Amino acid sequence: MQEQKLLAKCSNCDVAICQKNREQSDIVNSMHLIGDVKGKTAILMDDIISTGGTMCAAAKLLMTNGATEVYACISHGTICRRLFKKY
Repeated sequence: MQEQKLLAKCSNCDVAICQKNREQSDIVNSMHLIGDVKGKTAILMDDIISTGGTMCAAAKLLMTNGATEVYACISHGTICRRLFKKY
């Protein structure tokens, strides 16, 4: 979270958080937005992506809460075959 706050400060932007709650290590059972994205461009940042499920759920949550655009930045893609079949 420190990197996101630093980037936001340098870019004169706000920070919002998509907080996920996990039932198990690989199952997200809920996600909540902390912050305001209405009328704003959102940039999702994460360290690892495998199936893309959490990233897609976060993008939908942001759009549902009024974001005009959503972009994603991921530092490590450990893409699994299920991702290509799923989307």
